Amino acid sequence: MKAIIIYSGKGGVGKTTTTANIARLLAKQGNKVFIIDADINTPSMNTEFEGDHPHEMIWVHSSGNMFSKFIYLEKSMVRQYLELAKKKIHSINPDYVLIDTPPSVTNVHIELLSRVKVSYVLFVTQPTKLSNQDVLRTMDFFHERCGKVNCGIVENMCYGTEHNEYPIRLVAQIPMQEKKKIRLVAQIPMQDNMNTENLLTNAYNEFQKIVDEIVQKK
Repeated sequence: MKAIIIYSGKGGVGKTTTTANIARLLAKQGNKVFIIDADINTPSMNTEFEGDHPHEMIWVHSSGNMFSKFIYLEKSMVRQYLELAKKKIHSINPDYVLIDTPPSVTNVHIELLSRVKVSYVLFVTQPTKLSNQDVLRTMDFFHERCGKVNCGIVENMCYGTEHNEYPIRLVAQIPMQEKKKIRLVAQIPMQDNMNTENLLTNAYNEFQKIVDEIVQKK
């Protein structure tokens, strides 16, 4: 089983749609996929998928399927929510666990990393200065918490193919010449009228690059 965290430094960059379409593509290729909607107080995965088991190869753990009104879960309830997710994982035994996390670093990330051994961290950003800076500013948190975990960048809502660079900057004990850059895995194009209904079809090759990256990395 591989656990992949999908993270963004800023909200509204398309983290949920990226997670959902990775799940769809992995499932299409015969993998069992369990999605944890860890953006607990503002869930979105229940909009992408209907119910807890929307596809024979996809399972969704989302607070949006548990509550019909505004949600605010405090620390102890967050822990219960994540523990329930762990129980479902043990029951389902998926090939991949995709974790759609809240923007920025929160207590949810701390709780998650204490419970799940992460195989890969996928950073989702827009190709803008503000969004990139938020990713770069929080990137080192995952290297400190997860060790030498593999990472990649997805640029979403792109109008062009200009490549930005994403260096790991903060680890002072590593000489500058040895500091590596995070690999830019895919660039998802902006959709007409911001309509993401056919996003997987329109950007199939880019999503396949993400899946290939996740599958191949140990």
